[in-house]
Amino acid sequence: MCYRSSVEIDLRGVRVACLSGDNGAGKSALLDCITWALWGKARVNNDRQLMALNASEMEVVFSFLLAGQEFRVSRRRGRGGNGPLTLELQIRDEGRWRSISGATSRETQQAIDRLLCMDYDTFINSSFILQGRADEFTTKTPASRKQVLADILNLSEYDRLEEMARAEFRERDRQLREIDLELARLERELESAPQHQAEVARLSHVILELGRQIDSHDARLQTVRRLLQALEVTAEQRERLLGEIRSLDQELDELVRLRGETERRIESQRAILARRQEIEDGYQRLAALRLRNEELTAQLAARQGLLEQRRAAERVITGKEHEVESELRSLEDRRAALATLIAGRQTLTMQLDQVRKQTAALPILKREIDDTRAEQSALETRRGELQAENRQLKAEMTALKQRMEQIGDEDAACPVCRRPLGEHERHDIRTDYVAEGTLLGDRYRANQARLKEIEAELTEQADDLAALERQRTKLDSLCRSEATLQERLARGDEAAAEEATLAARAETLRQRLICGAIAAEERAELARLERELSGLAYDHDAHLALQQKIKALHGVEADVRQLLVASTALAKDEEQVAWIATQAARCRDERAGRVKQEAELAAQVAQIDEHRALHDELEALLDRMVRERSLAQEAFGAAQERLAACRKLEEERDQRLTERGRTADEKALYDELTLAFGKRGIQAMVIENIVPELQDEANAILDKMPGNSMRIEFQTQRQALTGDNTIETLDIIIGDEAGRRPYELYSGGEAFRVNFAIRVALSTLLARRAGARLQTLVIDEGFGTQDSRGRDGLIEAIHAIEQDFAMILVITHIAELKDLFPTRIDVVKTGDGSLVSVN
Repeated sequence: MCYRSSVEIDLRGVRVACLSGDNGAGKSALLDCITWALWGKARVNNDRQLMALNASEMEVVFSFLLAGQEFRVSRRRGRGGNGPLTLELQIRDEGRWRSISGATSRETQQAIDRLLCMDYDTFINSSFILQGRADEFTTKTPASRKQVLADILNLSEYDRLEEMARAEFRERDRQLREIDLELARLERELESAPQHQAEVARLSHVILELGRQIDSHDARLQTVRRLLQALEVTAEQRERLLGEIRSLDQELDELVRLRGETERRIESQRAILARRQEIEDGYQRLAALRLRNEELTAQLAARQGLLEQRRAAERVITGKEHEVESELRSLEDRRAALATLIAGRQTLTMQLDQVRKQTAALPILKREIDDTRAEQSALETRRGELQAENRQLKAEMTALKQRMEQIGDEDAACPVCRRPLGEHERHDIRTDYVAEGTLLGDRYRANQARLKEIEAELTEQADDLAALERQRTKLDSLCRSEATLQERLARGDEAAAEEATLAARAETLRQRLICGAIAAEERAELARLERELSGLAYDHDAHLALQQKIKALHGVEADVRQLLVASTALAKDEEQVAWIATQAARCRDERAGRVKQEAELAAQVAQIDEHRALHDELEALLDRMVRERSLAQEAFGAAQERLAACRKLEEERDQRLTERGRTADEKALYDELTLAFGKRGIQAMVIENIVPELQDEANAILDKMPGNSMRIEFQTQRQALTGDNTIETLDIIIGDEAGRRPYELYSGGEAFRVNFAIRVALSTLLARRAGARLQTLVIDEGFGTQDSRGRDGLIEAIHAIEQDFAMILVITHIAELKDLFPTRIDVVKTGDGSLVSVN
């Protein structure tokens, strides 16, 4: 607000002090600093309105003692009141500040509220009598007054307990509903218990009867099973004999087949042996032809190698010639490109000289631009100063005009102390206001004239600066052109030197191509390969004809292999025929014996089907009975489980009934606690007990004011308009020697005395109550509405309550009151912001 630079105030050792200064000097703003630091709130609605004119940030650091411990709160807001907020809470620990802030600004604010045991609204309703808000408590609704008392008395703890009791009541009510639903379910399920008991007895009898029948049939089945097993062993023996007979039949068939094959091989071997001489002569001819073929194949391989070497030499020669020709073409292309650069060197030299002459004026032009900008910046700074001064002058003239309007009427009062003014006093004040307004107007008009001159000078300088900038832009472009021309000229010089080197290289390459000096070693190797190819005597047609003859004799090798096999296998095959005849006779004898044994076993096996059918019938009957018994046992187990479940349900029902009784008792208890902790319970009793103390304290303060006849009465109940009920309230009744009258009918001075007495009584109550953390009283108005006798009464009342508070601050601009306090804090407004001194 009015504090534009750092201001530090030390109030250590101050008990009762007067904060004095002219209107608008910044007395109330100091108290706004305290409340804004602690709670982020003041008399205005947002932080932007607290920011000093033209300021970009604001900060308050507030240190205070609380229960013998020193704390410090720092709150800072940047960027015109809308920037980020910084809030920190610290405690003095062994001579050093230690942070006890929360993780966020919100958590830090909650820590401050817990530390002070009050919020901003409780503070301004009790310990802080704000300017224009002395009736903050008096004009509130009865419910709001009770809430203020509740906050002062820390009755919010009972609200918390009430909510906890109500939550427990709701929880017990929910539990009772769940228990009742569970009990209903248990009763429904227990209705089937007799049926389960009868079912268990019936199934027990069925299981015993089935067990006797199963034992009888199982004994008979075991007898049939043993006889059937013996017949099955006989059947297995018969099957083995039949298998052996089939094996002998297969062996005889195999011997017959093997004898036929052996006899056919013998005939074939004898035919091959008859062609022995013919086969040996053909094999000798094939061997001679293959030897000649190998010689011709070796000659062909040598010729193919020489041809491959000749092709490789030709590829190398061609590649090297192509490389030289490609390099020669590249050299010619590069020389053509360099010729263009060389031809333009003279033109580039002339252009470079012209550009250098034009850019020589660039440093002078830059100095002119810098000088013009410096003058322009100075004029803009002066324009801002004059505009700010005129806004301040206009605000002061508006305020001066309003003060002149206030003293225009005959019954006008002093705009400072609200004392009635006489005609002579009004004339003197008006004369002073006119003189002051003239001075302000002259300064305002002189500033306006100078602002017009500055605007004209700035316009002229802007035009000059634009012209200079255009010239500099043109010269900057020429500087870039100069660098480009220099680079191009350097490239032209380099091109001339490079072109001479390239010309010599190109001539050398042409001479090497003309004289055939390219790939000389490869050319000599190519000539040698041609000579070797000419010396080879390979005949391709003769080689093909030889291969056709070898192919025609291909079957001779197979005949030779057959001749070798026939020479050794003929004797073995003849022995094999004799052995086969012996084995066939043996097999026929063994088969006759097996057939006789099988006929004897077949008569016994004929009875097996009859015994197997009886066995299957008995086994099926026994399986059916076992399944029936198993089903009966499962049903018996299920019936027993249902019966056991019913017994558990009975136990659970008994437990639930006990639990319901206990929960119902707790529900009734929490219902009583909810009423006790509520607004109509303990809280109403506490307020009922504290209201007489508040009333006595307020009336005691009124009694200390000279000439006072008013009495304050607080009513906590009143009769309802309809019915016989009473209504909980907190009404304020004021009476004097003329009787009771509404608060609104009392004069401003009388109303302030009532408000003052109630507010000081609230502050005293706050300072005395158990758990109180704040023992400060601030009075920021009121003395202007009192006559001299009323002021003396207020001063006397303040001194009477001095011992109840650690510090009392009284704010006033009335000169005769300043010396009535042991300490005076003076606030003086200057052009650079308000200043504060403690005397």
